Amino acid sequence: MAVRQVTLQDVAEAAGVSAKTVSRVVNGERYVAPATAERVERAVRDLGFRPDHAARTLARGRHFRMAGLLLTTLENPHVVALARGVEQVLREEGTSLLIASTDEDAEVERRMVEEFHERGVDSLVVVPSGDVHQHLAEAAERMSMVLAHRAIDGIDADSVAPDDVGSTRAAVAELLAVGHRRIAFLGDLEYIYNIRRRHDGYRQAYREAGAPIDERLIRFGMRTAEDAAMAVRALLDAVEPPTAIFATNNLLCLGALTALRAAGRAGEDVSSVHVVGFDDLPEAQFVTQPVTLLSYDKAEVGRIAARLLVSRAAGRHRDPEEVTVPVEVRRIRD
Repeated sequence: MAVRQVTLQDVAEAAGVSAKTVSRVVNGERYVAPATAERVERAVRDLGFRPDHAARTLARGRHFRMAGLLLTTLENPHVVALARGVEQVLREEGTSLLIASTDEDAEVERRMVEEFHERGVDSLVVVPSGDVHQHLAEAAERMSMVLAHRAIDGIDADSVAPDDVGSTRAAVAELLAVGHRRIAFLGDLEYIYNIRRRHDGYRQAYREAGAPIDERLIRFGMRTAEDAAMAVRALLDAVEPPTAIFATNNLLCLGALTALRAAGRAGEDVSSVHVVGFDDLPEAQFVTQPVTLLSYDKAEVGRIAARLLVSRAAGRHRDPEEVTVPVEVRRIRD
């Protein structure tokens, strides 16, 4: 009677870990906790496991025919541009792409990751949603993963994101240098990675300038241009209105410009209020307001993410890479 060969999955079950974790230990890779590695090594010895080609393949990679892309929305053109970049690279690799959106809902994201995995997708580019990411950390143990547009600490995955902190700090510092002290901050949901990072850059600029921050000028929770327009209207009605506005994305920048245009038409002198917006905004070229845009190539973010995914799946690098995409300053109106 033939004796069944011990498999990598047998070791994984005995050690209480994923097959990918066993493969990492067997192949001497980093980023496995010492206690976990010891448990795997004990199971290898107890079961008499002998690494074979299949085990090495998990670590060294293979061509993959299907990948997944999880986006926060399919309505924002910048996110769609990122998706096009991912698709372009994977198409050249002969890899099909499944795309889904989460609407910034971490629970939807968790379900979609599981659904993708059940469909045999083990390579994933994801724009993380919500403020709970344990499910992504667990998924990264069993699939190749790249975090696009937003990086998350504590996840064993590659990432590519814009220079949120540095570019925001520089833009706010420039406003402070020319005399602005009351700079409003318009933020999306506070737990979103990029929004937190841009808020950090805003506060750093104030600290470095030795200028006090009026916390009443900081607003979070805006999802639409209409939300931002209402917030700016309220700020303009304050006893001490802002002299400049930093908007953390294109929709909020559009809302700020819309509110300022309406105020100007109503006879208010808002012509010197300088608006800085993160992301491109084609409509900005048609306004007379001082406008500066912080811009970066969203499609290139997608292309880099896809290349990292291909590289990870092929085993051409082991340690997680963190790629920061430069941000360009575009002065539309001075």
